[in-house]
Amino acid sequence: MGYVVPAHLFGMANNISPRYRIEISVSSDEYTPNNVVNKVVRFFVARSNVRMLARPAAPLWICIRARRRRNQIASRLNIDSVTYTLERIGYANNPAGSVIAYDVLDRDNFEERAIDYSIYRTVFWSSDNNPLTRFERRDLRAYVASGTALSKKNLAIAGQNYPRQHVGMDVINDQASSSLCCA
Repeated sequence: MGYVVPAHLFGMANNISPRYRIEISVSSDEYTPNNVVNKVVRFFVARSNVRMLARPAAPLWICIRARRRRNQIASRLNIDSVTYTLERIGYANNPAGSVIAYDVLDRDNFEERAIDYSIYRTVFWSSDNNPLTRFERRDLRAYVASGTALSKKNLAIAGQNYPRQHVGMDVINDQASSSLCCA
């Protein structure tokens, strides 16, 4: 019997591992309560043949016809447009045939501080109606800056609100983010 992917992680089924329990223990000392530490972890596994990532803003299991918030519907429509277009130009995922054209990382169901996009050549960033968080802005800047003359990084954003939301210079909005994403 194979691994059953939890429902909230279904969109990332091709790219996530089962949960692993890691235990680290050290020899006894004077303070024994900290001699053994356990942690349960799950890994994101990059499997794309062409180093391409699609990143939706909301969980992929959200059904548009159900009673959902407008933000969730906008996010789902944006990622559906991205995946539909990728399939029309020949980048379709077929896990049964061991073909993973692009990886999917559902950012609502993964730790946003633990992601390094620099392993990818192309990132399709699907948005919702919310502005970018400071971690997302940092990660997008780092991704674009990780490109070199011989290894260009490609960033495509599916969304309509970033130019309006990231204008001005303050803690929440910064002009550099706007020029990065919307130039």
